[in-house]
Amino acid sequence: MSVQLAAILCFCSFVQGAAGFGFGIFAVPFMVWAGLSLGHAVIITALVSFAQGAVSVFSLRGDVPWRRALYATALRMLTLPLGVWLLVQADNLNPDVVKQLLGGVLLIILALQLFVRPEPRDELHPVWGVLTFTLSGLLKGMVAMGGPPVVLWVMAQTWTNKASRGFLLAFFLLSHPPHLLLLYLAYRQEIWEPALQGLLYVPLVMLAAWLGVKAGNVLPKVRLRQVAYGLLFVVAVSSVFSQVLP
Repeated sequence: MSVQLAAILCFCSFVQGAAGFGFGIFAVPFMVWAGLSLGHAVIITALVSFAQGAVSVFSLRGDVPWRRALYATALRMLTLPLGVWLLVQADNLNPDVVKQLLGGVLLIILALQLFVRPEPRDELHPVWGVLTFTLSGLLKGMVAMGGPPVVLWVMAQTWTNKASRGFLLAFFLLSHPPHLLLLYLAYRQEIWEPALQGLLYVPLVMLAAWLGVKAGNVLPKVRLRQVAYGLLFVVAVSSVFSQVLP
């Protein structure tokens, strides 16, 4: 499993670096398909993402709108505990049911990414922010996939590219410590094995991300995203129909 896990994490990190999204969206379903429990997959993803995010935020620290990021994180914290509670409940389900649950979440995320194209505005109604960040907290706690709603919200802002990236990276990073604390409270001693696995692969994951960024600078971004979305669709459909596929 160690070689398989290393391959999954490196691949997902490479895709993240090349296409600009997708680490948690790829990593959690792949690890569950490889035989890990949903809880262990979320713990490993949270730890590795924390390491990635810390490096990224440090490099862009001058472009981070910290007040906005802290406000959004506070809203996210309202539903993060509920998401972790749902994760624990889902962990007790039949593995095939878990795969179908992940497939359904992936299909919804794909539909949002492909068909929702918000038009940027100078000001959004505060209700949209509340809905976005609380939904993000729920999805992060449950399946470590809380990014897509927030990305769409940022796309609807008339921010510069640096401000958008700074906000997203800081928002994701600020959520990791409370998320990891909640995972520890939920899993106690069970958390240490996947946590150590995640820490063990951090250097490889960083290398894969760096290689992905290099590849993304050469390969066409549109084609990379098309391939990534296509692969996600296959994973999602396979998960949804896992009980009827041979």
